[in-house]
Formats: sequence, C-alpha cells, structure tokens
Amino acid sequence: MSTDEQKLRDIKELMIPIIKKEYEHQNNKTPDDHLCGQLWKAHELKFIKQFDYNTRWSFMLLKPDVPKEVRYLEHEIRRLKVKSDLYGRSNKNRVVNMLKEAINKYSGSIITKYTELRNESLGRKTTEKPKSTENVEAKNVKENNKSPPTSNKQLIYRDKLLENWAENFYDENDEQTPAGVDYWNRQFYILYVEEKSDAEKLKALKKVFLERARADSDGLYLSDKDLQVKWKNVVEDKLDDIRYVNDKLKRFRKTGLPKRVRQLNKDLMKMRFSRQFYEHNKEDAIKMLKNTAKPYSDQELMWWEATFENSYYTDNETPYGKRMLIIQENARFYHDRYAAWTSKFSNLINKRRKLECDQSKTVEQRMIELKPLNIEANEAWNKQKKTPEEAEKYWEREKQNQKEQIEICDKQAKKFKGAGPRVNQLYWDIENLRLSDAFFRAKYDEKVSMYTEVAAKYTDEEVLKFWDTL
Repeated sequence: MSTDEQKLRDIKELMIPIIKKEYEHQNNKTPDDHLCGQLWKAHELKFIKQFDYNTRWSFMLLKPDVPKEVRYLEHEIRRLKVKSDLYGRSNKNRVVNMLKEAINKYSGSIITKYTELRNESLGRKTTEKPKSTENVEAKNVKENNKSPPTSNKQLIYRDKLLENWAENFYDENDEQTPAGVDYWNRQFYILYVEEKSDAEKLKALKKVFLERARADSDGLYLSDKDLQVKWKNVVEDKLDDIRYVNDKLKRFRKTGLPKRVRQLNKDLMKMRFSRQFYEHNKEDAIKMLKNTAKPYSDQELMWWEATFENSYYTDNETPYGKRMLIIQENARFYHDRYAAWTSKFSNLINKRRKLECDQSKTVEQRMIELKPLNIEANEAWNKQKKTPEEAEKYWEREKQNQKEQIEICDKQAKKFKGAGPRVNQLYWDIENLRLSDAFFRAKYDEKVSMYTEVAAKYTDEEVLKFWDTL
C-alpha cells in the first residue's frame, strides 16, 4: 500500500465520526454506514488533491537552488500549524507573536524566496519581488561622489525605546487575573532567566503547573493520578515552550554580540516577570525598566532590541543606528556563511559570481564558461573528483539552476541601476568587498571595520536605500 493510500485510510477513520456528528446536527438523525461512505466521497477528492499538492511542494523545496533556510522556514510554519494549544485561545497575540518570531528568524531574501515558491506552487501570479544578492557578483562602476555623507552619531531614541518596551511588557497582563499573572510569570521566569538544563526546566514547570491545577480544583480532591493525567495532557506544549524560548535565547550568542547584551536581556526578563513590575502603575513600571537599563549603553540597548525582536532594525533606532545594524548584520551573515568554506572553494565561487554577472557577455557565452567552474566548485565542496561522465550528468542537473542565477543577477543589476548612481555604486563597492580574499580571511570585527570603511562615503539614507533595494 502506498504512503498516500495509507494516509487516506487513516484520515477516513478520523473523518467518519466528524461526518456523522455534522449530519446528526443538521438532520436530527444518525446516518448509516452506506450514507457515511457517500458523504466521505465528497471529502476524499479534496484530500487526494492536497496529497498531490504536498508532493509537488516538497519537490520544489528540495530543488538544488532552494536555500536550506527556506526548508527550515517551512518546518517552523508546519510546527506552529500542529501546535494544539494555539487553537481556540481567546488571546490571539501569542499566536501572532509566535508566527512573527518564526518568520523573523530569516532574512528578507529567504522570506521572498519562500513566498515566490508558494505562489508558484499554487499557480498564483504575483508582481516581482526583490531577490537575494547572494549569487550576484561585483564589477567596477564609475564612482559618483557628488553629495558628502552626513550622519548624526546618535544610535537610538533611548526614551522612546525604553518606554515602548515597558508598555509592551506591562500590557501583556491586561487580560490576566492576578493569579494568572503569577502563574505565567513563574513559568516564564524559569524559561527565560534560570540557567538550567531542559530536563530541569521541565521539572520546575511541572511543579508550577501542578500547584496551579490544585488551586483551580475548586476544593475538589485531586489524586496524584488525576494530576499526572492533567500533566500528561500539557507536557508536549511545555516542551514546545522550552524549545521556543531556547531559540530566542540562542540569538544572544550570535557572532559578535557581547556578553553584556545577554546580561541586559536577563536583567530585563527578571524585571518583566517580577511581581513588583506587575503591581506598579504604568508610569512607575516605565521608571522601573529605565532603572534596569541604566547601566547599559545605547549601543547595548540597540543590539538587545534587534536581537530580541530578531529584526534588522526598528523605528526606535536613528538612521545612523539602522546604518550600523545593517553593516553588522551584513558582516555577520557572510562571516558565518564563509566559516564552512575553504579558500579554494571561496575563490571558485567568487569567480563564478563574477562570470554570472558579466553583462558584457551573452547568456550563452556565460553558460559555456560557467560549466567547468560549477563542476570544479562542486568537486571542491565534496572533496571528490568527478569522472567525465559524472561531470556531464552533474551539469545536466545544474545548468537550468545556473541559467536562473544569471537572470537573477541581471535583474539585480538593473534594479540597483534604477535606484540612483550613488546607491548603485554602494552596491558594487560592497559586492567587491565581500567577494575579496581579504574579506574572506578576516575576523568578524575586521569584517565590520571593512564594511564601515567602504560605506563611510555614503549617507545614512543611501545605506538604508541600498538595504531596502536588496
């Protein structure tokens, strides 16, 4: 029996009771088995079509040109779809926030690629979206320095940032009773603040849950067996909560982020989940958060917010602050990406990109020259030489993807040309930098310095426009 046939049989077993219940509700009588079979037929075709779509979608995700991050994003979304405690909740904010958290782990180019593939799989027509620059290679463009850079060195609007977060944290409790606030704060304190293993966290969460279960029993006696049944019903959700918060905390260990930013997050979470913060009025709660953040610099607060939000920047940063976050995130992205590359592989990839975007040559000329580069790069990555037959088979599989990369590169070049001469020049300056051997070999802090130096002759507005054009 095929996998889809087995799935269809399993789904039918689950659907028949639902079909019976719906029929009874609408007709005030119970359908016999024959009628249930007929009613199921109306649903069966929809599931078969869904299986076909799922297969097509899975194959699209497995295409060689689809970054693995796109598949990771799909996994995140699927995990949320089947998370039982997200259904039927009166407070929708948690659902929205969890979806935002899942999506915001990924760059704009990954989200764009995911959306494009979804639309393609569903047969939707869409207007063109910005593409990733990962496979776009640099070439020299005549420099234009008509307007000198101007920049205020202030990084954030400190009061605005702190007041916004104080209000966000304070308003989380609007729909909770005092007992409910205590219950959730005790759990989140364990998840965000206490440095324990996952097993220890789960044990602590169980203790809090069982205490709440007893308190909510309205005086009814609950045996240990009753309590264990209740815990068994929620333990998977608690494990999901542990994983969810662990993922958030992992961000504070990303490349180049100082330990003090982790400590700032810990201090803010201690305050956020404290009884004292809840008991304050909003004005005093704002003062409490400001006092908590007092020992930390604007730069540390800027890093904290971008990391906590998992965003490149927010409206609480000045244009100069956004500029610095863009530079640091670019440097971090390529530093982490290049960490798995050898020098030989890096040189081959860089040559490939230069050729991909060499618009002085036709697409056919580029494809001819790209063939041996693709084969050699694949051999370098796998550390295994191909036979002539294997090389030809590999190129047959790869050449359509390569042609699409050329098209992406040409569109990207056209897009930046339309963004104005200085933004276009900045784009090529950065491309030349990131594809240089010196940049590949540099440490993270050195990469940030190199980026900062290249961008120094451009205004904050030009750097932001460059980022928005990507």
